[in-house]
Amino acid sequence: MDGIFLSVEEASEYLGIKKPTLYAWAKCGKIPHYRLNSLLRFKKGDLDHWIEGRKRELLDTENRKGEI
Repeated sequence: MDGIFLSVEEASEYLGIKKPTLYAWAKCGKIPHYRLNSLLRFKKGDLDHWIEGRKRELLDTENRKGEI
């Protein structure tokens, strides 16, 4: 399943965000994506990895606040 491409609609539903937000994130390179001809696509495995990376960043930020 990780290698299957998700459409914008499927990816936005999976991430729980609106489609315009997903388009904006892809445009600025904030989220991993693929362009297949003119279609924007996402791999579920890439999105899962990206989410885990955001979680680690958040935890690191929280840990640094306690070091002041």
